[in-house]
Amino acid sequence: MNVIAIIGARLNSSRLPGKHLLPLAGKPIIEHIQNRLEHCQTLTDIVLATTLDEFNQPLINWANNNSQCLAYSGDVNDLMGRINAVVEQYQADIVVYICGDCPLIDPGFIDHAVNQLRQNPQADSISLAPDVRSIHEGMAFYTRQGWDNLFVNSVSDMEKEHVGYANQRCHCLTPLLIQDSDDFSGVEHRISVDTDADYRFMQQIYQRWYAQNSSAPIVPLKWVVDTLKQEVSLRQINGHVKQKKADQQYPSVSLYCAYRAADDALYQLSVKLGAALQEHYGLGTQLHVLTTDELQATRSQNCQTYGNEQAFLSALTHDAKQLTLCLLPMLLQQQVEQLKHVLSGNNSLAIELFDAKEHSTSSHSIAFKWLNNGATQATAQDVVIDELTLEQLAKLITSLL
Repeated sequence: MNVIAIIGARLNSSRLPGKHLLPLAGKPIIEHIQNRLEHCQTLTDIVLATTLDEFNQPLINWANNNSQCLAYSGDVNDLMGRINAVVEQYQADIVVYICGDCPLIDPGFIDHAVNQLRQNPQADSISLAPDVRSIHEGMAFYTRQGWDNLFVNSVSDMEKEHVGYANQRCHCLTPLLIQDSDDFSGVEHRISVDTDADYRFMQQIYQRWYAQNSSAPIVPLKWVVDTLKQEVSLRQINGHVKQKKADQQYPSVSLYCAYRAADDALYQLSVKLGAALQEHYGLGTQLHVLTTDELQATRSQNCQTYGNEQAFLSALTHDAKQLTLCLLPMLLQQQVEQLKHVLSGNNSLAIELFDAKEHSTSSHSIAFKWLNNGATQATAQDVVIDELTLEQLAKLITSLL
């Protein structure tokens, strides 16, 4: 019986680009997932399913050296199509889908679920029983018949992009309700890496374990659960992160700023604001930076740099996103003022932030004003913010969307 574990991953995540190759304890996240699957006793093959495009070439290169890989040439958003290509090529009898951003999948649970499916041929998928509380994330289990039913019923864009989503509409699967393989209850917490805060949390988990267990092959999920029960500070690292819902469309945000020095307050604020919008509200952010200096790397936003003001302002003028924020020094305020009619005419929201030394002696104080949908100056407002009120600014922005 062919039991194929298929890891779904691609690098162009809207909230944490390139996350699968970010390092944990010296190895990329995707490699830790691979190692954990190699500890399973029931799997016959482990395959990475990604997309055949230039953006994902680094992931393909990693897989070519470490794993079996199928690079799908179809629609980059068709996750069901990518997985199905693997299912057909490897003639899978049981499909184990693994989300490529969860480096704490438990090998024992995977074996447990596969064996339960083998022993109960009347079922075609696995679900935890209603009375079971568990920290597990990032896995799904199907017989070949169950997978084929799910695939043929995945007809909408949303159903093609999210594994299992079609079953919510048509109930095409017969699930087997099972108990957990161990006690992974007692704490509810994210163990997937989708934002910078999630990554910082996972770094702490891996660092703590390997500081005391340098030769251990994997981080035990049971230890993670016990540690989270005891340490509130660990849970607080990413406890605020909002899980994106598959059936909800989230607005995307463009942040424009000028980068003048490593400690530039406006640039640092744009990075923090982008992270807050992503983690608290599920918004994708794109950072646009005017700079002639070498840019500090940021994990949490897609970033585009511009070497001159003309290119920078042209990108701002033609930006079609629902929300545009301009975090700029005073020297660019006059140019942006001339673009306001263009921005408001595109039914967008423009927010300008600038140094506000007249309001505060703090170098981190920023004043901002917003103009919404061609609103008159009478509706504009000036506010002074600092790091302590960053969350208030994020709430204001999302309330205007």
